[in-house]
Amino acid sequence: MSKYALLEKSISKRDVRFGFVESKVPNTLSFATDAHNLGIALANENIRWLIVPWELPVGNTHKTMIFRDSHPKFKFIELCNSSPLTPKFPSQIDETVVVKEMSLISDFGVVIGKNTIVGRHVVIGEGVKIGDGCVIGDHVTLGNDSIYSEHNTKNFITLIHQGSVNIGPRVYIGSYTSIDRSLFYGESTNIGSDNLIGAYCSFSHGVEVGNHNFFANNVLVAGYTRIENLNWFGPGVSTTHRLSIGSSNRISIGSIIYRNIGSFQNIVSGRVAPKPNVSF
Repeated sequence: MSKYALLEKSISKRDVRFGFVESKVPNTLSFATDAHNLGIALANENIRWLIVPWELPVGNTHKTMIFRDSHPKFKFIELCNSSPLTPKFPSQIDETVVVKEMSLISDFGVVIGKNTIVGRHVVIGEGVKIGDGCVIGDHVTLGNDSIYSEHNTKNFITLIHQGSVNIGPRVYIGSYTSIDRSLFYGESTNIGSDNLIGAYCSFSHGVEVGNHNFFANNVLVAGYTRIENLNWFGPGVSTTHRLSIGSSNRISIGSIIYRNIGSFQNIVSGRVAPKPNVSF
């Protein structure tokens, strides 16, 4: 039996967890496309299986089983998509919830708390939990999958998300906003309590948002970014992935955030500016 066949058998038995090279979960399958991430993976005792490109030298390794592929990330996604889906349970929607016309809520894996309003043409997929007193605007999508495409190629693949979405109480989500499930089983995309999210926003897989934040229209938050409390995001702000943003920051219109930000800062066009003498 080939190494890939053995791996696929382990996946079918749920003996394999999926994750990135920094995974803290034992028996993780991951991928590395460069020497930097390869080093992180080989030093991580939780990485048991690793997919790398043919041209990347690995050397001797005893704890990690190495697989070669021309497109490691594509192969990783294919294997992730082939894993057994998250166990299902019937959706639980409180009797006080108002669901307006033409909305679609999965029959499985959804929990919606008391006095929440779901607008028109909303799609809520499996693995979504919504707290009490929330307002979900029209045409919102919660718990969706995504598409991955390689740079400078025509190759693309649907990435089935197997994590969940947790939305705290008293959250307002504006029209046409989307919030992805986290990528891997056992993970979640988390939106805390008392957040105000405008229209046309996007929160990618694995994002962590604290409490009492304001997001104006068209804010884009990339995957696995962590945002704490009491932040103000102006219209059109976007972040790169895996960032950490502290508390009580004011981030102005159109800023592109590409590095970690502490707390109590005023960000103009992605750069730190003097703190204005205003409260928000």
